[in-house]
Amino acid sequence: MKFSRIYKETRLIWKRSIDISDGELFEDDSGMFPSLSSAWNEAEEQTQNWSEWHQLMVWCVFCGYHKLARVAFENGKTSISFDDIDKNYVQSRYKENLFSNDAGYGRQMRRAYINDLKP
Repeated sequence: MKFSRIYKETRLIWKRSIDISDGELFEDDSGMFPSLSSAWNEAEEQTQNWSEWHQLMVWCVFCGYHKLARVAFENGKTSISFDDIDKNYVQSRYKENLFSNDAGYGRQMRRAYINDLKP
């Protein structure tokens, strides 16, 4: 399965723009964004009957959104857009999770994965 296909299909369930004005940053370089977490919950619910590929992508897109939210919030922005997510970051998180021994994804799934992003 190609990364770009999974990303494109999963994109359909995410909101194009998410309000982050309710966010809070912490000293340890982390943050909490209730509206973003709510959007993530909605995306997870919508992919319950989708493949493991898509369910994993929901998590990785959330990671990309969260990284973007921290930077945007720090710079005074009140919303973030799917189009501004760092796709390479999402891909690295996807690969990291897919190939983690703790995640439990099978050998067949690992072998079928294709990173088709241009370097």
